[in-house]
Amino acid sequence: MLGWNLAIAGVALFVALGLWQSRRALEKEAVLAEAASTVAGRAAQPLSAASDPTRAGRIEWASGPGVFVDVPALLLDNQQRGGRVGVRAYRVFAPVSGGP
Repeated sequence: MLGWNLAIAGVALFVALGLWQSRRALEKEAVLAEAASTVAGRAAQPLSAASDPTRAGRIEWASGPGVFVDVPALLLDNQQRGGRVGVRAYRVFAPVSGGP
């Protein structure tokens, strides 16, 4: 009896994980679609717009003068672009105006 209960609990767990993964895939597709739309539009916003709390979480194209902060870059390997695998680097960029 205990064996059957564990088996049913295991199946239920894996079904729940599969459903979670399916929902997460849909969320990621929506984010990628938003990013593709932003890149296609190429309507640059000023860097000062990035400090607006109402715009938090949105993917936008920004443009303005600034410098890269002298901290180590965040490297993500196994990233694909144009069918090629490589490394994507992210660095902190500070606007010249001194804003966030």
